[in-house]
Amino acid sequence: MQIMVKNLKNTSNTQQAFWVALASLVTFSFGILSAVILSRYLSKSDYGTYNQVLFIYSTLLVIFTLGLPKTYSYFLPRIERDQSRHAIKKITNIFFILGAIFSLLLYFFSGVIADVLRNDQLEFAIKIFSPVPLFMLPTMGIEGIFSCYRQAHLATIYTLCTRMLMLSCIVLPVTIFETTYIGALIGFTIASFCTLLLALYLKYLPVKNYESIKSSLTYKKIFSFSLPLMISSIWGVVEISSNQFFISRYFGREAFAEYSIGAIELPLVGMVLGATSAVLAPIFSRMAYENVNLKVELYPLWNRVFEKSAMLTYPFLAFFIIFAKEIIVLLFGENYIGSAIYFQIFNIYCFFTIIICGPYLINTGRNKIYANAHMYSVFFLIPLQFFVLKLFNNIISLISILVLVRIFRTLFFLNIIYSDFGGGFFRIFPIFLILKIILSSFLVGIICKYFILNLLNMNGIFLLLLGGFSYLFLYLLITYFIKIDYISILRPLLSKRIK
Repeated sequence: MQIMVKNLKNTSNTQQAFWVALASLVTFSFGILSAVILSRYLSKSDYGTYNQVLFIYSTLLVIFTLGLPKTYSYFLPRIERDQSRHAIKKITNIFFILGAIFSLLLYFFSGVIADVLRNDQLEFAIKIFSPVPLFMLPTMGIEGIFSCYRQAHLATIYTLCTRMLMLSCIVLPVTIFETTYIGALIGFTIASFCTLLLALYLKYLPVKNYESIKSSLTYKKIFSFSLPLMISSIWGVVEISSNQFFISRYFGREAFAEYSIGAIELPLVGMVLGATSAVLAPIFSRMAYENVNLKVELYPLWNRVFEKSAMLTYPFLAFFIIFAKEIIVLLFGENYIGSAIYFQIFNIYCFFTIIICGPYLINTGRNKIYANAHMYSVFFLIPLQFFVLKLFNNIISLISILVLVRIFRTLFFLNIIYSDFGGGFFRIFPIFLILKIILSSFLVGIICKYFILNLLNMNGIFLLLLGGFSYLFLYLLITYFIKIDYISILRPLLSKRIK
């Protein structure tokens, strides 16, 4: 059966990834902008409470989505286009039911949650926020639909419109009307409803010109795929939420606010990871469904994606780690200078996050292995966190343990992948390229910061501007001599040739 491919817009993977990455950049930019504004207009206590509400939502969100957002990328490449509308509607209906249950749970258990986190202001805040899951869950996974049908530009349009609306509704009540975090939460709820209306229109746009017939997709198939993902997601939430819980409960709201600022990962990493995952997941799914030779068909694609991802992200990671304090102070003020160390630790782990293990394992039928690995990680993590909390009683030790556990899990996934490709570790992990990028970028960054900070005696935005330009110039100069080809990344975007 010829699946989906004939009528798709014939654009390159790089071009599709560019649009998805641009959408991720928009998401991060508006997220960081709202954090910058709210952290300056709200007290630390109020900003901590606002972030606790979002922490509760994001924690429970993974459970209530049941792994369903990835079902679009998995199933749509496997069915005919005229069956797609029925499949999309079926998955969307599940989201509406789950969203309603989620909203009711938040409303009626708000007092219990407030008691657990020892914040009496949380109960009313959660009740204000409680309609959000009903509005937002049906929008989940919409980017997967656009990627399947090679219309990733729609993801950028959708993201830009909804994030502008979200930012306006959150920050305007605080900045203009001088409300507390309650005004920001009310604005969040209003923006979520408007986002739902736009998503319900756009998610059917790629298939609007096709006849709608009943698909072969059943609820049993949907849940047999998504439930293992939900399990792995639950363990993943427990993993990251353990830090947030310990910090919120044992170190207070102000420490939680500092942690929330520092836990921000470099936006480019999220852009690249999200873009490659969104574009490659349908390809992995289709190839696995057609039983192609993974070593022959997928390895070259995997290798190209990994090398390009490392070339794009590693130099930026090095710069942000080296200039972490200056970046945090510039964005959030001196009150949050303590967040810099958390920012550095999380971005050190980002050197491993560009490896797209999840999309590969999920779409080649390793859902249970993926879920079990997350489960065992948590079994190791929680006791270790209790131990370091009693031994060191500081936040840095909690974060460091989390990062180490994640790194070991990534190495386990890589072991499975390179066994598929029939080669050793160095076959799928271009260690020499990675070493060249990391060593050259850190060396250039340290030299630039030393000269500008100590010899030119610059600080603040002037340090970052001069440091950024000099770093970029020197790094590109060095990469020319050590033969790291950045032109290969830009060529597909600049070329008008249809691939």
